[in-house]
Amino acid sequence: MNAVNEDNNDLQPRMHPEQGSALVIALLAVVLMTMMGLILMSVLRGGAIQAATTESSVQAEAIAQKGLDDTLAQIRRAVAQGEFNGGMNYRSRVSHVEKQLVEMMLPFIDKHVGDPNNPNDKNGEVVKAKKGSYQVDVVLDEPTNPELSPKKPLAIPDAPYVRKFTITSRGIMEGKPVTVVTKVMTVYVSTINPVFRYPVSSGGDLLLNGTPSITGDIYVANHLKIRDEALFTGTASGTNLSKYGIQTGLPAIRGFIRVGGDSDTIAPRKFNFTQSDGVTETLPITDASDIVKPDYFAPQNFPLEDPTLDADVDVDVQGYVSNKTQTELQAKLTALSVGGNSEPDPELIELPPLFGDLTKSMLYNDLWVTVDGEVNVKDAVSAANEADMFVNNGVLTMANDASKLILSNGSVYVKSPDPNLVAADLRGELSLAAGKFVAVDGNVTLNNGFRFPKGTMYIKGDLKIIGNVWLQGTVYVEGNVELKQMTSINKEVEGSTGSSQTPLIVVASGEIVLGNSSNAGDENVRAFFYTKQGIRLYGVISKLWLTGGIHGGTGGVELNAVKGDLLTGGGSTIKRYQGSTDWNRDVPEIQLGNSKPSRLQIFYDDNLYDAPPDGIPTTDNFNVFVKNVKYIK
Repeated sequence: MNAVNEDNNDLQPRMHPEQGSALVIALLAVVLMTMMGLILMSVLRGGAIQAATTESSVQAEAIAQKGLDDTLAQIRRAVAQGEFNGGMNYRSRVSHVEKQLVEMMLPFIDKHVGDPNNPNDKNGEVVKAKKGSYQVDVVLDEPTNPELSPKKPLAIPDAPYVRKFTITSRGIMEGKPVTVVTKVMTVYVSTINPVFRYPVSSGGDLLLNGTPSITGDIYVANHLKIRDEALFTGTASGTNLSKYGIQTGLPAIRGFIRVGGDSDTIAPRKFNFTQSDGVTETLPITDASDIVKPDYFAPQNFPLEDPTLDADVDVDVQGYVSNKTQTELQAKLTALSVGGNSEPDPELIELPPLFGDLTKSMLYNDLWVTVDGEVNVKDAVSAANEADMFVNNGVLTMANDASKLILSNGSVYVKSPDPNLVAADLRGELSLAAGKFVAVDGNVTLNNGFRFPKGTMYIKGDLKIIGNVWLQGTVYVEGNVELKQMTSINKEVEGSTGSSQTPLIVVASGEIVLGNSSNAGDENVRAFFYTKQGIRLYGVISKLWLTGGIHGGTGGVELNAVKGDLLTGGGSTIKRYQGSTDWNRDVPEIQLGNSKPSRLQIFYDDNLYDAPPDGIPTTDNFNVFVKNVKYIK
């Protein structure tokens, strides 16, 4: 039995461990393929959603831009209609343009800035487009308007009109989800001369030598010439004229640019680049182009071209100055002589210097008048009556930093007997009421610490500024301007926040020369310098950070700059191009690969439009200025 049983056992089938694994593998393959299919479907679906979302965002941005463009077109139509209705009279045109702007923009106006009764609730009119829609809201700042009460007196040039619009446009694309893109545009409607839109502009060529830095838009009538070398002078004149060069990096520009170019044969292209060899001062152009080439500028700091930027409008410096220092000055002299003030006050002759108050208009003939202490000029009969000070064929001097000359309702006139003399030597503070001015037929010196809180000066002669001054207005000079030993202009005064936010404007028919002037530390020069001649600025041995701008006439603009600090030893190699003496003073540090700030930086100043100084040059025609467009979402 046992043998039989053993045989039967041997005939039973055997079970192997591998049997049934094919089914498991098949199931796993199905699961894996299903998962891969689901993942692929998810990726494809996500891609489709992303593509749809991207397309929707692009369309929403285009619609938002259309909202801005349509609103800007409305503004331009309102300005054109207002100018037409106002006729030839400047003040009438101002009134009609303001009326048209408010009426035409009413459906979009959200609030006036600072008006708590009209919150910015984003409830502007919704406009349907071919695809989607846009909603526009317009926020208005309070205008600078000479016709608003109290009306500003007529002036030459007349007071500016400025209306600022902050336009928010939301492009909306329906769908799931709804796509919304927001863009904001800042627009100014004004009569301010377009030259004040640009931190740098030139009626001729613009030369950028070395590494100057410019923040803002640029207008150039002729050519932009770039050189990777900063030039500077030791002795600037005479038989010992010396000139030096330092090889550097390239300039930096953050903004748009318009370069006109011309047909001359020396530099036929708009943009010209010269690579220095460190040996030769005058070199042929290395490369030229009619379009911006990023290689001409510091990395990521090259301008974009905008051919729509407006050209500057010529400022009639001679006409403005002659009107005040010749026509009005002579009329005032005649009026004061007829009024019985042709002879000096005997007491004032006996008690110089002048430190007592004046109770009427005063005419001083053939005298050296010195203001010491505080002198108030105010008509004793009525504050509405003008009370002027006139120094005829004499000199006006303010004795020291404590001197104050305050005219409640009058102007200051000075006529020099000798064009070689200083007709007005000013220190301390000279304060005028709104719409009043200083008219000087002769040379003027403004000394360190001089303050001029508001107003306009007209000078038929040369102007010299020595040291740091604080002027909130415009100075017209039919002559040359020299600034010496200056480290700042309109420096912020501790305890008087906002008081120095208005830049000084200097407009000259002659040259403007910044001599041995250099910022100390991070101090700034808040000013705009306009000359009908050429202008040259340096940030090599000196340092200049200018908030405002410069404009050169047909003589052009030249900027020379390096980066970093000055060293007593080592530093950059300086090449002598002219003169007999090598440079033996402090030198700029090594420039190759230098990432420090430029020693010459020029920034656009918003307050040239937001808080325009008294006397800023204006034009008869209105202009629409798109300052910027920002993508919010």
